[in-house]
Formats: sequence, structure tokens, C-alpha cells
Amino acid sequence: MPISGFSNRLLLIEAKPEKRQNEQWLKSQIEALPTIARLAKDEIIKPFSYSELTHEAMRRPGSFPPSLFGDVFRSTNIIDMPSAIERSKIFSLGYEQLRDSSGLNNYVGFLINGGASRLLRNEYIKNRLTEFEIESINQISDLKNICSGLSKIQYSDAFHFWSAIRNKMDYFVLIDKKFVNAVTANGSARFPCTLIYPSDLLSILEIRERDPLPYLYGRRYLLNGRLYE
Repeated sequence: MPISGFSNRLLLIEAKPEKRQNEQWLKSQIEALPTIARLAKDEIIKPFSYSELTHEAMRRPGSFPPSLFGDVFRSTNIIDMPSAIERSKIFSLGYEQLRDSSGLNNYVGFLINGGASRLLRNEYIKNRLTEFEIESINQISDLKNICSGLSKIQYSDAFHFWSAIRNKMDYFVLIDKKFVNAVTANGSARFPCTLIYPSDLLSILEIRERDPLPYLYGRRYLLNGRLYE
């Protein structure tokens, strides 16, 4: 019979095994995150996020119900920023539609293929938009430039990046070489927000020591974070 509580041994969390030799770059990015989280808690850097990233996070396996263990950002004050153009103001969306991985990709396709300009001709929608969102529509060429070398499946990341640009962020931190390479391949495109990997952000800040991960690779833990022997 299961015993409720964080010490219930029938409920265990197993950390993923250590990355293979050919995955050391990815390992270094993951291991940079605890240090970034600490810098945010110490207010040396200010992390921002927004609604679309929240919806995206909920799509990941194991994201619900949420687990506190292993979440290095759980006690970090992450500042909310507005979406470049809030999707729910344009389309009536239910919870499942917001979580659907193709929804944001389709929305971006709509915006960059003439949909954005049509929004301002719809008085009902225009009256719902903020000045910030109207400015975003007038700057839709930036989103088009970002998407110019991308496949449709990457449009959601393009929208995240564009929202960071519109909110005047200095850096957009990510672990996605394919997206960075595709965006930067267009040498003529210059954006005021820099795409950057976690380890490179620490290098810019001249942080050499890394905070430890809250778990050991391949080991099992109780829900309270204690190592299960």
C-alpha cells in the first residue's frame, strides 16, 4: 500500500545517465544552468519569460504534475514579459490548442504571410491590441527576416526570439544549435538581441566556476530530493 509523502519509496525520480563523449557540448550547456539560476537569484542577471514559453514547457514529457526536484529555477524570480502579439487575442484558443506544438508554428505562418497586416483592418481585433502589439505588427519584417532561413517547425522558436527582441532583451539563451545556425546563416540579418548558449553567457560574465547540479547522473532519488540507496 503506498504511503503518501515525499519519502514514499514507491515514488522515485531517476536522473538521466551522463551524456556520451560525443554529447559533451550539450552536457556543458546543461551544467551551466545551476550557475545561471544562482546569478538570477543574486540579481546579477534578470531572467525573463512569457506565456508561450510556459505553454511550450507544459508539452514536455513529465512536466505535469510539476516536480520541484531538479528544477534549478524554482525559487528564481522570473519576470513576465508580453508576447509580441498575444495569440489568444487573435484566435479563440482552448487549453489543448495552446499546448499543441503546431499551433504557434501555424500562427507565425499566418503572421508572416499577410495575416499581420490584415489584423489592423479588423476594427474588433485592432481595438483589443495594445500599442506594443500594434508596433509589433508594424515591425513584422523582423519576424520575416528571422524566419527566412527556417523550416516551419522552427517558427515557434522564431516567435520566442522576436518577442525577446520586441521587449529589448540583451540576450536570448537557448540550447539549439540548429536554430542558431539557421538564423545566423543569413549574414545580412542583424538583430539587437543576441542568441547565446548558456556556457557562452557565463564566459561573457567571466564566471569560470560552475555550481553543481542538484543530482548525480543515473542515480535515483526520493521526491524530497534525498538520494535513494
